[in-house]
Amino acid sequence: MGRTILHTILAILLWSVFGYYWYIVVQRPVSDHTRVALVAVGSIVAVLTLFSSWWVYHNLRIARQSERRLRRREQVMAPERDFLGRTFVATNVDELRHASYVEVHLVRMGDAEMPDHKIFRIIDTLPEAGNNV
Repeated sequence: MGRTILHTILAILLWSVFGYYWYIVVQRPVSDHTRVALVAVGSIVAVLTLFSSWWVYHNLRIARQSERRLRRREQVMAPERDFLGRTFVATNVDELRHASYVEVHLVRMGDAEMPDHKIFRIIDTLPEAGNNV
């Protein structure tokens, strides 16, 4: 609530300064440089407005065409392998999802070059800097 009030006050203040500066600019005589600047600024504003309108229309069209998910999935299945083919080993996947810190160990079985398993373990706190677990 306080942040919204602060943003509103800041927006009113900035728009007031903007309006005051335009008042100062309007008081000056119009030269060729002023006309070029107004055309450039007007063109940029027009292009940005058209692009923003197109982008909103594009997103609305995508939203209408796609089927919206109105509720969460019942249960997301835990992956069995990573993209390199290593198997995941975890004691409790639900606890792992909600853990603040997770330690991952790569375990090599046999003479393989690449580790075969990823073992996930929940830890309570992060180790201090310089202390490797």
